Amino acid sequence: MSVLDKFSLEGQVTIITGGGAGIRKAIAELFAAAGAKVAVSNLKKETADEAAQSINEAGSTTIGLACDVTNEKDRKNLVDETAKEFGKISILVNNAGGGVQELD
Repeated sequence: MSVLDKFSLEGQVTIITGGGAGIRKAIAELFAAAGAKVAVSNLKKETADEAAQSINEAGSTTIGLACDVTNEKDRKNLVDETAKEFGKISILVNNAGGGVQELD
């Protein structure tokens, strides 16, 4: 029995922020391999689309979306587009973040 047999995410929908490259992309690939539908977000739409395309070529269902997680409108669009495409959101893997603004 493999790890993926124990880690089934069939029927789940996951948003991976910052999932366009590196370890964050590997997380998206793992969730997709475990059966989840995945929304890969990245600051650059092209990077998100490239990651989604490579995951889809491996047989999964993935979309790429642009999102600056420091922007409320972008965050809302990420949630809305994911729910529109897949019908729900089950899991959020929050890998991206912005700088902290100091308050006076």
